[in-house]
Amino acid sequence: MQRIQWKRAFDRPFLSPQINTVAPSAVTTPDCLAFNGELIFYIGGVEAGNERIIQMSANHFDLEKPGTDLMPSASVALDTGPSEFDRYHVYDPATIFIDGKIYLFYSAIGKGPDSIGLAISENGREFVKMTSPIIIGRAPEIVRHLGRCYLFYVLRLPGLGYQIYSSISESCFSFQAAPTEPVLGTGPGGSWDEFEVTTPRIFDRNGVFYMTYGGCKSTNRRDMPEAFGLARSTDLIHWEKYPQNPVFSVGDPGQWDDGAIWFGTVFEHGDELNLLYEGGRINDIENNTPALTQVGLAKIGCVEFDKALIEW
Repeated sequence: MQRIQWKRAFDRPFLSPQINTVAPSAVTTPDCLAFNGELIFYIGGVEAGNERIIQMSANHFDLEKPGTDLMPSASVALDTGPSEFDRYHVYDPATIFIDGKIYLFYSAIGKGPDSIGLAISENGREFVKMTSPIIIGRAPEIVRHLGRCYLFYVLRLPGLGYQIYSSISESCFSFQAAPTEPVLGTGPGGSWDEFEVTTPRIFDRNGVFYMTYGGCKSTNRRDMPEAFGLARSTDLIHWEKYPQNPVFSVGDPGQWDDGAIWFGTVFEHGDELNLLYEGGRINDIENNTPALTQVGLAKIGCVEFDKALIEW
């Protein structure tokens, strides 16, 4: 059986923090959006201990080399505050284009519980925030299907790791509170994702939705996924995990991403399915808040991916 496996494009990060840019300390949580003929990257950027969301046009980038030239052109798309619920950090962007506007959902850290905020833009660069959080949770992903908006996010119950939940809205503004059961839960005892599943990202291909998600089996790795799994659905409600998971894992000891990986964002470019992800070394994650991470790139050929699906 041919197995789905993304492979690293380089032995170093695709995007790294750079001094004299809007992300001098770390780059985190990537998302990408096709908008008005452009491909825009929305990414977390850390400066002076605060995380906000930056954006850069990726129209003329070259996926055959690290994207160093992109960082100087990056600008701040969404900053912290002024509301209390997101006064400390905004990150984990999840974007969607609806009726001529970009909706940007994000994790908000401030006073009160971790929550998900929403900002809206007509040009992809200047955003207007909603003044209140959309829902309790973090690590959002947004998909529109048959006229409805499906918001995916993670919650953590006491003594447990994160699990993935979903709420539905007709408008993308008002979502019901989380259901009692996750839409994607942890695996059975002994499995690679038995303790936690987190950071969902969704792409569609040939009429099927695919979710990449982070996971781990050890209780001492809370919010430190060691691999990505893959699940599929035709209705965004019922999900089936790929039997050959995981499909991508942390780097070998000593590599720049040997500590943890998050947010496996997949987009098609040419004849490849490219996977952007946040990753970092174990010391840079455990000893820094926010973690000092970077963005990596992995690839799988479209033909290779589709061929592996035949036996799933």
